[in-house]
Order: sequence, then C-alpha cells, then structure tokens
Amino acid sequence: SNPVMGRLAATLAHEIRNPLTTISTNAEILRELVDDVDPRGRNVDAILDEVERLERRTVILHEAVAPGGPAPRFENQRAEREVFRRKVAKPRKPREG
Repeated sequence: SNPVMGRLAATLAHEIRNPLTTISTNAEILRELVDDVDPRGRNVDAILDEVERLERRTVILHEAVAPGGPAPRFENQRAEREVFRRKVAKPRKPREG
C-alpha cells in the first residue's frame, strides 16, 4: 500500500466527515422539532440517511486506498451526536394548544 495515498485518503475522509457531522447533528435537532406526521420530517430523515451513506463511502474509499490501515469510524457517530445534542441543543418547549 502507498503511504502517501493512505494519508491522502485519511485526510479526505476527515475533511468529508467534519461537515457531515455538523449536518447530521443539526438534522437530528430539526427532526426533534417536527411532529411525526409533519412531511418535513421525511426530508430530515432523508438527510440523515444520506449522511450515513456518505460516511460509509468514506470508509470504503479509505479501505480501497489504504487497505488494512485504520479506517475512519462512523459506527458511533449517531451516539456521539446525541451526546452533543443533549449538551448543546436547547430543551424543547412543550407545544401549546
């Protein structure tokens, strides 16, 4: 395996994952703000699904370029985002009416 390509793949995966984490964290916060019957919830769910798909693609890319090297983790990101959301997001106010 080529160490330069491995570093490039790791850097690329890192650069892709940072904005994906921001997008998914905010999408999860939005998901909590919409009712289950709100059609906008499907849009937020689609965003979260696509973020997870892209996260998996970064692992595949990294493995293709640097097989056996440490791959970027995405398995625990949902749990990490939940912790972040609880610490950063404002508590939801009960709906009136």
